[in-house]
Amino acid sequence: MTPANDNKTDEAAGGKLSRNTLFAALSAAVVVLTVLSAIAVTEPPWVVRDLKRDQGLTGRLNAIQLSIASYHRAENKLPASLTDLLTSPQTTAYNVTVEGLKDFDYTPSGDGRSYELCTVFLRASGGDSGYFTQNWKHEAGRSCFKLKTYEKLGVLPGGDGTFFTRY
Repeated sequence: MTPANDNKTDEAAGGKLSRNTLFAALSAAVVVLTVLSAIAVTEPPWVVRDLKRDQGLTGRLNAIQLSIASYHRAENKLPASLTDLLTSPQTTAYNVTVEGLKDFDYTPSGDGRSYELCTVFLRASGGDSGYFTQNWKHEAGRSCFKLKTYEKLGVLPGGDGTFFTRY
């Protein structure tokens, strides 16, 4: 009597699959499910690109906000335009550049302390923007932030320790 070949179906058993064939099919199914679940969890490249662009905008919003605060403390007024930040010695630490300003609209108010910064985001924010002094929460599309400077650094109403607040 010769041993049965495990790679072929056993015709006497009614055509059932052998253990090796069943194991190979289950292994392939596990691999396919693992790959599909990894794809489902990972953001597509175009979404990652949009999120990185928006994070860059958020970083530049923060740098502009800090530059406006430094300008206001030094000049005792808001800059007339964002390009005024480029020539002010007080704002050079924040690396605000002409290229970095092109995506933003700035509107100072008449009170000398309040202003609005606007930009266009590709995606809605996921909530708190982490380590920035301002929470730049936004929807996709054009977003404007109404901000205000303060004369002195320190704890402000709201107690967050920043020298700006959103109102």
